[in-house]
Amino acid sequence: MAGSENSQESPVVLANLPCDALECALLPLIRHLVRSHTGQCPNGWHHAFTIAKERWGGPIGLQIAFGLSNTMLELINARRCATAVHDPLRPDLRLRLTDDEKAILLLIHYMRRDNSAKAREYVPLLAAGRMHAVFIQAMLTFARSDVLAIPDRTAKQPRLTLVKN
Repeated sequence: MAGSENSQESPVVLANLPCDALECALLPLIRHLVRSHTGQCPNGWHHAFTIAKERWGGPIGLQIAFGLSNTMLELINARRCATAVHDPLRPDLRLRLTDDEKAILLLIHYMRRDNSAKAREYVPLLAAGRMHAVFIQAMLTFARSDVLAIPDRTAKQPRLTLVKN
């Protein structure tokens, strides 16, 4: 059953993933959106958008929620089976991940960093063993959006010099 925390228990915890704070903060949104889009919690999309707006502010939060909503719709369309997510309202499962949640977060993580070799490992896990082009495009569009941009840490910082008259 889509959205059921009983469908796939996993000992994976969020802290063990290489995800940054922004990616970790997407987890409750993913849970609410999948449950909403599969009909388990019709108002879940509203919870996701509210969480995003409160966390990142209106303009950025709503862009993140909208992009993630589109991505989760394409994920559901690409699958031939249910997407297992924990109930976002169960505090005891807040930091535990299903295998599907882990794959979604890692796919976003690697796509944001332009690591296509690692990202390719997770697409078939999520898209019923296929390289589903529409799903991949939706994930790339979301992961590479300006609001999720990772600062370029390799760029040289400008040096300030003292100018004497």
